Amino acid sequence: VTPGDYTHSGYDRGHLCPSADRTDTETDNDLVFYMSNIMPQSPVNNSGVWGTFEGYCRTLVESTNDYELLIICGPSGFNGSRINTNGPVYVPGYTWKIAVVVPPGGGTALNRITTSNRVIALKIPNTGEATNNWQHYVTSASQIENDTGFTFFTALPATVASALRSQVDGETNPPPVIRSEER
Repeated sequence: VTPGDYTHSGYDRGHLCPSADRTDTETDNDLVFYMSNIMPQSPVNNSGVWGTFEGYCRTLVESTNDYELLIICGPSGFNGSRINTNGPVYVPGYTWKIAVVVPPGGGTALNRITTSNRVIALKIPNTGEATNNWQHYVTSASQIENDTGFTFFTALPATVASALRSQVDGETNPPPVIRSEER
């Protein structure tokens, strides 16, 4: 697969790990431009809901004082469609991303993950119809496992992994408080 395979295809070269997340060194940033870090994304998905969620993740890390995010993402829902009909690039029906919010503390992030960590899992249609905000596409890591055949959180104790897989963000975290204005 080369960048030229995407030329006039109607699909963006969507980064799995975004460039803005790897700005500590020039070498680290250069690595995100390898084709192995790229998937075909609808422009509406890539620069819309996907990009908005990437920005949310960066804001979450910056605003929560030393929290870490462990993120995994990829394509799913392949039906045989390819860019340029017979090209080497298969087009996914969905893109997905799972972010685990890890609080600050000593040791590795793995040692700070419990059943109460926030997990945000998204399953986004890879079409021009993906126009909603990212919260509209929240699902569970378990659903993404069903879609992809992957198993997530295998390095964690079984009870923790099971709890994290079943979380649906917004259901396991308190909803925002809405207050009416006095008139």
